[in-house]
Order: sequence, then C-alpha cells, then structure tokens
Amino acid sequence: MKTYQLLTASDAWSIKKMREKAENLMNEKVAEGYEINFVTFGYNMWMMPTLYITVSK
Repeated sequence: MKTYQLLTASDAWSIKKMREKAENLMNEKVAEGYEINFVTFGYNMWMMPTLYITVSK
C-alpha cells in the first residue's frame, strides 16, 4: 500500500532560496526511496509563496 506525504517549502524573501530549499528537500526524499508525485505552487495563509510537494513510498 502506498503512503503519501505532503511537504512544503517557502521563503518570504527570495524565490531563488525557496527553489533551492525545494530542490534539497526533493533530493533528500528521493534518496530515502520516495517518489515525487506532484509539485505545485501556491500561497500559504500568510500569503507567502509556497511550493507543495507530494511524495509517495
């Protein structure tokens, strides 16, 4: 049975830093054996740009 996790990466000051955080997080999860299912862009409740990453194992 597959299990899913929703991960987030955000940074209020820099899209570049947010992208780097997301890349590092995704690389870490892939190394742990997870599969990246979706990566979506949105805003959190404080209107900060946020990447939402769905992974499964």
